[in-house]
Amino acid sequence: HYPLRRQRQMCIRDSVEGYGSTPSERFGWSTSGELNAALGDSFRPCELRTWSEDSNRDGRPEALHFKLSVPLASATGGGAPLSVHSITFLVGLSAQYDDGAHSPLSIEGVVYAQASSPLAGSRLLQHGDLMLHASAPLESYTDPPRPACPETFSFLDTPVREDGLAQTAHDVLTRYATCNDTLRYVPQPELWTPGVGDVFEAELTMMVPSNNIFYRPSVAELLKLAWVQYLALFFPCYWLLNGLLHAIIHYGVVTTRAHHPIKGKSI
Repeated sequence: HYPLRRQRQMCIRDSVEGYGSTPSERFGWSTSGELNAALGDSFRPCELRTWSEDSNRDGRPEALHFKLSVPLASATGGGAPLSVHSITFLVGLSAQYDDGAHSPLSIEGVVYAQASSPLAGSRLLQHGDLMLHASAPLESYTDPPRPACPETFSFLDTPVREDGLAQTAHDVLTRYATCNDTLRYVPQPELWTPGVGDVFEAELTMMVPSNNIFYRPSVAELLKLAWVQYLALFFPCYWLLNGLLHAIIHYGVVTTRAHHPIKGKSI
């Protein structure tokens, strides 16, 4: 198998799930209007900013940035503000890996960041790398592209469960675990800032390094890349057998007789 660096394009969708001091103080928000409607009283409108960095301007992002603001004040204006003790941030990504010469790979993936603390928080800061995990090498360019999941997966394809409740992060990640090729967020330790204010802010940065993607070469590619190995095997064998033949003749291991190469054998 041979490593291959591929292009990547991404489309972003988001969902937030958090908890206060008790499990009943659950709140959520999503870019899906259907999911927000199913949240009912748990819905809390949030403000999200996303942007990407493409420093070399090759059309492939080197970093993805997310900044989330969760209002903590009561919607009715009365009572104590909500205190955030746990938050889960899910990001749905559509990624395309293709260099135009090998079998492409399209992924509808989801990555998540999660943090919790016994102390109420006012800010969350986290950095990490976005990596591709493939269960097996990709097929050669002569074969059709394989699906990343046995069944079609989309982050927000079923925002409402069969019981009428909004889907949770557990529901999404359970379905995503059945996929063969996945996107994974490898985070550094998060920074949780304690405090209670009017707004809880979360800043998430995903670096997008180049991935080595392995593929299964075709017969033509295998022969093209293996000819050096054949030569490396041929010359040592040739030298060894030639030396063995010389030793057999020189030391008379077998009976030999010299004759003229043109006149032929004498009778």
